[in-house]
Amino acid sequence: MWRRVDGRCTETEQRTSVKVHVSLDGTRTACGSEIPEHATATTKTADWHLHTDCYKCAYRLWPSYGPAGYVRPVNSDDFPIRRV
Repeated sequence: MWRRVDGRCTETEQRTSVKVHVSLDGTRTACGSEIPEHATATTKTADWHLHTDCYKCAYRLWPSYGPAGYVRPVNSDDFPIRRV
């Protein structure tokens, strides 16, 4: 199941595991997953880095959209993203 909230995409698996993705175009997540039509669309946010827990999304967005003053994650253990 997918859900889009405030510019980020949430993928739920078996109701207990939630992965929060980021999408710039509303069609695909930054990590490359397609967003299903039944997902709820919302607007983009400047604070995407505070919400995502998808390492691939953060890694791919960081060069262009990485926030100043935060540490770029190096693996999936670096979430939530922290300040320098």
